[in-house]
Amino acid sequence: MNILQGIGVTESSEQLSKLLIKSTSSAKPRLKMLLAIVNGITPTNELAQKTKCNRDSIRKWKNIYRSKRLEGLLAEGRGGNRPSTLNDKQKEELEKKLSKPKGGFTSYKQATDWINKTFGIDMNYHTVNMYLKHSFGTNLNVGHKTHVNKDENATALFNVLQSFQSFP
Repeated sequence: MNILQGIGVTESSEQLSKLLIKSTSSAKPRLKMLLAIVNGITPTNELAQKTKCNRDSIRKWKNIYRSKRLEGLLAEGRGGNRPSTLNDKQKEELEKKLSKPKGGFTSYKQATDWINKTFGIDMNYHTVNMYLKHSFGTNLNVGHKTHVNKDENATALFNVLQSFQSFP
């Protein structure tokens, strides 16, 4: 345990290194700061250079670590508690629409228009785009292996006819 400049880093260098590998991009500089402290670098200016972060961020992270330890330092504090525009029933209906290959959306603009018209709300394009990507993992600008309106019966008939033509 290193007690340097009032910060008692209780985690070992190995523990912090393992966490660093698995961490999110926002947590990496914070873990790098703790690793540097464990390795004997304590001045804020040196930590800022080592982590390529602002000195104010380093000071803030040190204070968070002092009061809330590692869990508090790595907690995602971004985002608010704003209630969702869509209720649970609307989310289910949207999920059904997204899961249909024939009746689904081909663009985020089309999805935005559908949501606004169907639910009678006014969501903007960017909000719908980010919501669909984060909540459903959508990527609407992807080519498909086969056409969504392809007739399966016609394909089967074509394959049968092709097999007859291959006989001598």
